[in-house]
Amino acid sequence: MLPFVEDLSPDHTTWLGWDANQRDLIFLDRNGDFFCKINLSSSFDEQDILDKIYHLYWNSTPDIETDLEIMNEDPLVPGSEHSLLITETNLSFFDAHYAGYTIYSNSNYIELGSDMNWFYVIFSNEPYED
Repeated sequence: MLPFVEDLSPDHTTWLGWDANQRDLIFLDRNGDFFCKINLSSSFDEQDILDKIYHLYWNSTPDIETDLEIMNEDPLVPGSEHSLLITETNLSFFDAHYAGYTIYSNSNYIELGSDMNWFYVIFSNEPYED
């Protein structure tokens, strides 16, 4: 389902600001910035629309690699505590905004102290350690 927007202002100032016309399909990137528009009044190329969606996905969905490392060499026995080093690396060619992770265990024998962390930005090809 796509959102529908109607400009009810007396002079259509919102539509003018966006250079919009009736039946325009406007694409925004994940930051809400204008990407492109297509008018659907007479016909449209379905593949063209899909290509634009794929382009937005590829260029706005980061490829984040996560590595976990146990920080001490003590044996893993019930009741013992171990610190984890979590390294997030942005393998994308663009900066990843609002990236993060949720870590959890489905084992009855492992309890995690902190299960979520978010970052404002992980720069392209740079690791972030937590």
